[in-house]
Amino acid sequence: MCVAESSAGQAQALYCRSFWAFASFHSHGFLARLDFFPAVDSGQIRLHLRLPAASRIEETERTADQVESLIRHVIPAAEIETILDN
Repeated sequence: MCVAESSAGQAQALYCRSFWAFASFHSHGFLARLDFFPAVDSGQIRLHLRLPAASRIEETERTADQVESLIRHVIPAAEIETILDN
């Protein structure tokens, strides 16, 4: 039963309790829906390749080709749609 508040302190306390009850209720619903991982597996692999500074472009290209060759060796051809390098 809610009784009319006779002092500002009691009204403020009721307001605070109501606010925290509301916030607590909604935050639990939010946390229950929070996903740390994507819902779908897009099947995409991103790889960043870095060679030492001042490496020749030919060496970089050769290393990228070796990595691509290794990927094609490990992952079956039927599962690879596109390999993009730039």
